[in-house]
Amino acid sequence: MGAVAMDENFLLDGRFAINLKPKPIYAVSVTHSAVVYRAIVVPSSSSRSSTSGLAVGDDASHPSAGQSTPSPSPTTSSWSSSPPLGSSISISDTVGCDCMRGKKESDSVAAYFVIYSYTRSKKSTKSCRKRETLTLRFDNCSTYDENQEEAQRWKAVITSLIYRRQMPLAAEYAGHAREMVRDMKVDDWHGIVIVSGDGLIFEVVNGLMERCDWAKVIKMPLGTIPGGSGNALACAVCHHSGESYLKKHVLHSAFIVAKGEVIPMDLVAIDTCTGKRLYSFLSIGWGMMADVDIESEKYRHMGNARFAVMAVIKLASMKKYRGRLSYLPCEGERCRGSSLPRYTKKEREVGDQPGVEKTPENNFACHLVSDAIGAAGDDVGVPTPLLVPLSEPVPSSWVTVEDDFIMVGAVYQSHLAKDNMMAPNATLNDGIIHLVVARGTITRMQLAHIFATLEHGFQTSDENMEIIRVQAFRLEPLTPKGLMTVDGEVVDYGPIQAQVLPSMARIMALNNN
Repeated sequence: MGAVAMDENFLLDGRFAINLKPKPIYAVSVTHSAVVYRAIVVPSSSSRSSTSGLAVGDDASHPSAGQSTPSPSPTTSSWSSSPPLGSSISISDTVGCDCMRGKKESDSVAAYFVIYSYTRSKKSTKSCRKRETLTLRFDNCSTYDENQEEAQRWKAVITSLIYRRQMPLAAEYAGHAREMVRDMKVDDWHGIVIVSGDGLIFEVVNGLMERCDWAKVIKMPLGTIPGGSGNALACAVCHHSGESYLKKHVLHSAFIVAKGEVIPMDLVAIDTCTGKRLYSFLSIGWGMMADVDIESEKYRHMGNARFAVMAVIKLASMKKYRGRLSYLPCEGERCRGSSLPRYTKKEREVGDQPGVEKTPENNFACHLVSDAIGAAGDDVGVPTPLLVPLSEPVPSSWVTVEDDFIMVGAVYQSHLAKDNMMAPNATLNDGIIHLVVARGTITRMQLAHIFATLEHGFQTSDENMEIIRVQAFRLEPLTPKGLMTVDGEVVDYGPIQAQVLPSMARIMALNNN
């Protein structure tokens, strides 16, 4: 609940009394941004304009739901001026509404309209949300059907303000989600909501990209509610939206989905050694990063803690992997020969990225991909103009490093887990691949310290572990055996290359910029 002075045009308004009491009377109005109510004084001889009851409570119980369907359009307010300062429920905090019918025989004529919202304490913008309800009692007409029709009119207006229809996706076996989205009629749905971990999101993204109309369907909004052990994308979305992911993660993710706001999200096109093309939304891992992810599967019953347990085990052995890493740095990125540019604590804190273009509009890869897609159309695969075939050498403009590594990870979201903010400067649509490189010369103590502080964001001044901002890269393992992952899923071990596809997809997230 809040207190605001409204100056917007009203979509709906009416006068309501506290439930079962004739006074005080409340004036209630709906605008594009809030439901506003204020106490007014009405002479006893005055007639009420439409309704007569208001109750406000925290998760209160309500009568059983009515059955009518909404139809009428919003009406213009009969008030000639804006109401003075009053209490309000912000539409941005509102997730749904419903019409209900009273259970008591004496209440058989009245219809009820309930608004559900999740509000924060005024003391902190990062506090957990609390459920609140606002209940209006419609009894101005002589029959229930007439009162229900008026309540449904309010429902139709408020529903149109807060959310659109979405598609919950229920997968029954591995690969089922991929099949479902590959074959579904996209015109029947406004979006796909995925209640699972990152693995199911990987299936959905690649199922959409396997369609012949991929350029259209990949723009379908995706929503994510955490249901796995890692839930990296759900953490990144909450982080971007200014919602808590450390407490009540499911509630805050569901709130974001219910709001229905949509923003662009980068994808990454990947070529594997077997010629398979994959599309990734999260990360590529090799070395310790992939080992921890895959070998911790045996501890899945531990939830997110399984990653920390396996990381400790792998720190004890500190296996080194020989490899060749080639990359195309972002324009202005500080790269000279085999020297890896640093991603320092100071840059992380102030968000200063010298020479790096932050917006997709100014990103070289964005322009190339957009032009190539426009020329190719839907009938061919996604163009990747920055990549050459894996059998050919990388372009001379790329930087190449051959060395021993503990791990190499390509990250394009801020989080890899709830307690792992590997790329704190990464955003959902910055058009950048953040290469996380740990050289073989790093010590156990140095790596353990970095891992211990990842919950608060990667930061180090050590030259043995750094982040490079790139638009494309190629990784060629020279160690014969190992694991390689894409979005936490095992892929064929061998040379792999990738290019960012700026703003290719759409994700349900709050735009707090």
